[in-house]
Amino acid sequence: MPLWTDVQQLRAAGRWAEAQALLASSIDTIPPQEAADLADLAVTLHAWSLAQRLLELVPTGEDKDLVAAKLAYVQQRLSDPHLSANGLTASPQASLEARLITLATSLDRAVKAERWPQAAATASRLLQLDEQADRLIAPFYQAIRDYAIIQCIVLMLMADRSPALHQLFHTLTTDSPIMSEITAIRDLLGVLLVEPEWDDLLIPALRSAYPFPTWLPGPFRDQLQTIASLLDDPDLDQIAQVEAVLPGLRLAARFGEAALVPPSHSSAPESDLRVAFTPLTGASWISGSSHLLQMGDLNLLLDIGLDVNIAVDEAYQTFKTRLVEALPGGLSDLYALLISHAHTDHIGLLPMLYRDPDLEWIQTTTGRKPKLRIYGSPSSSALAKVMLRDMAHIQAQSTQAFTESDAAAAANALEPYPRNGKLHSFRELGQITTFAAGHILGSQMLLIERAGVRVLFSGDINTLQQATIDPLAKIDEPVDLLVMEHTYGSGQSGFSGQRAWQEQAFKDGLSEVIQAGGSVVVPAFAVGRSQEILALVAEHARENPEFVYSVILDGLSRTITAVYDNHPRETTERYKDARSWLDRRRLAIVQPGEDREDVLRRIEDEQANGTPSVVIASSGMLKTGSASYHYAQGLAWNPANAIFLTGYTSEDSEAGILLKRKRDALDELGLEVRCRVERYHFTAHAPRSGLLDFVAQVRPRHIVLVHGDAERSLADPHSVYNTLQHAGYSVHLGHEGRTYRYFQGELEG
Repeated sequence: MPLWTDVQQLRAAGRWAEAQALLASSIDTIPPQEAADLADLAVTLHAWSLAQRLLELVPTGEDKDLVAAKLAYVQQRLSDPHLSANGLTASPQASLEARLITLATSLDRAVKAERWPQAAATASRLLQLDEQADRLIAPFYQAIRDYAIIQCIVLMLMADRSPALHQLFHTLTTDSPIMSEITAIRDLLGVLLVEPEWDDLLIPALRSAYPFPTWLPGPFRDQLQTIASLLDDPDLDQIAQVEAVLPGLRLAARFGEAALVPPSHSSAPESDLRVAFTPLTGASWISGSSHLLQMGDLNLLLDIGLDVNIAVDEAYQTFKTRLVEALPGGLSDLYALLISHAHTDHIGLLPMLYRDPDLEWIQTTTGRKPKLRIYGSPSSSALAKVMLRDMAHIQAQSTQAFTESDAAAAANALEPYPRNGKLHSFRELGQITTFAAGHILGSQMLLIERAGVRVLFSGDINTLQQATIDPLAKIDEPVDLLVMEHTYGSGQSGFSGQRAWQEQAFKDGLSEVIQAGGSVVVPAFAVGRSQEILALVAEHARENPEFVYSVILDGLSRTITAVYDNHPRETTERYKDARSWLDRRRLAIVQPGEDREDVLRRIEDEQANGTPSVVIASSGMLKTGSASYHYAQGLAWNPANAIFLTGYTSEDSEAGILLKRKRDALDELGLEVRCRVERYHFTAHAPRSGLLDFVAQVRPRHIVLVHGDAERSLADPHSVYNTLQHAGYSVHLGHEGRTYRYFQGELEG
């Protein structure tokens, strides 16, 4: 194709006007079999009318559909469809953008030749390309890149190339511009990787339901939203296979909405008990959570969390004001505070409550204690002591709202409720049954029953198996009111897919860096995530004995890991085996007071002698001054090393800035980053499908959703909220200060 070569050379040289003129002057002599490739080239030249004329020459078929879809997709993506070619080529990023076009062309050819590993590697380089720039690539080039990657993913999926897809998805992050368009593919990929034998059902069904030429942008997004249904009319055996592979998937699929049938009203007489539920904080947004539950004259406070973006004094005053608005007697009218788990956003204001002058005290045989009963699991109490003490220590460096002694006294006030047992002290008022929530060590769901009314407070829950703890416990009987978190209640919130392939991607990343002689810094949340990463690193070391490296644990992660180790009945055999192996082989725990500069020098010396290190340290968001920040600062300059982020990162956090590779901001942080940076998506929250599956299990009459993004849930037609509404449930998005009243089977609010 001499014409294609000549035009491409002109385009690559930045001589766009000449390239367009040559193409236009030759259009009457172009053979139909060459028109598709030339039309595709016209799209990259931003020559819409020329591309459309060339398309008319292409015979009807798959090639024509591909180029037409690409043209439509690129035009749709551009924020300014009238950008000129000259304006684009004059960009300071011209060389980078030329590289992008070259890679996109290489990707297209690799896909057409079915060279899948090469295609995955090329797509990965495309995704990472703009990270090298100080600013974003122009929208036109972004659209070219994103279409090439989407087309690659679709073709790989249709060709049943799971290993190559795995390699490509390893590169994707929630910040990838095409993530919202391929969330459904990620869910599907998780199924394929976890249960490869399911291909016999999935792939033929997918091919028959969505013939390839129609399964592309722009109808691409609409098709993705129905992908889980697989077939227009699946039989019961196929639905059973879907459920066995990915619990909850049936609820996200159109064929499965029949499973979301609200429970019918009982014929038994309704209770006369009046119930009121008032979210005080952390309902319409993911922040510090606290809620008031009133069952007749029984007043219960559910959690007392801190929004870490607000000053402690201000956060407590907001909580106290809303409590008094809902319960005029305030603290004195509360019977008990029930703690679901020991994350800061659920216990962070406990020391402020403990030192509140309005809190009433009583004298007991063992000493003075608050009249307000405070309950939590034994392991939550142990974690709370560490977490609250650390909060007080950090505050001591600025404005201190409470002291370490306040924190210790508040944590010691927690009375244990037995795991999966009943609180007998509530016998005269009702009863509370706790169920494992699967979120972190000691996390509990609370089933509160009185006078025939059953209220279930989920706290934070996880339906997925973690390395450290098991998923949430099963609850067999229906409830009248379910108060449920929906952190990932929206398909736009960036989390989907199966945990297994994230774990494997993390291990693969370790292998790549260590094999090249590099060390890895893993910033991780102290509670839960650090212990998960420890288990994965131990498994990697056992599975790959040829790799010899040290494992270092530092920061608050060190202390929290000791708490996990002290509660073996609540952790998995997998975690206990991993910890035992690490202790025997290669785990080095940085001791309090040990000079981290000495540790860094030791890491670099050992690495120079052929033994790299994997450093696991808090904070997960690389907070300035934290242990993880110190190690990142000391090791990120070396291109052989890597930083592996493993959880949520806010945009303005140090980890968020690192992901964006903004040079000026990194300089301000004192980070010279030349190393590889990866992001893996681990979470301790239930995915959207898991939340729906949980609802189907407990069959609540009414639902109030809290601890989620209410605005996003309203806007997303496939959110948990809208899915449940469509299925006929009585479901409400919780709002701070609003009271939801339940009486004789009805809920108002």
